[in-house]
Amino acid sequence: MWFECYCGHSIHDTSDAHYFKAHAVTDKRWLPFWDAIDKAIETHWNSDFERESACMALRRPGYSTMMLYQCSECARLYIMRNDGELIVFRPEDNDTPRNLFDH
Repeated sequence: MWFECYCGHSIHDTSDAHYFKAHAVTDKRWLPFWDAIDKAIETHWNSDFERESACMALRRPGYSTMMLYQCSECARLYIMRNDGELIVFRPEDNDTPRNLFDH
C-alpha cells in the first residue's frame, strides 16, 4: 500500500518495521485485545492448525488496531481507520519531530 501526503511525499507501506508506521489500540479495545491473546495462548486446541489460526486472527489488520503513518517530510499524521478511510492531522508548528514512532 502507498499514498501521497498532502506535501507531495510518497508514503510506502510494503514491508515490516517502518520507522514512520505504528499500530494503535483504542482504550475501548485494549482489554478485549489482551483477553483474546490470553485465550489464544491458554486454550487447549485440538490441532496445531486451530492454535495457529487463532493466533493469526489476532494479527489481521483491523482486528483491534488502527494503522498510524507519519510523513517524514512534513510530520503530518495519518490514521487509517478500520474501514480504510485515511484521516490526517497537521502539526501546529514546524518543530514537530518527523520520527515520532522511531523509539
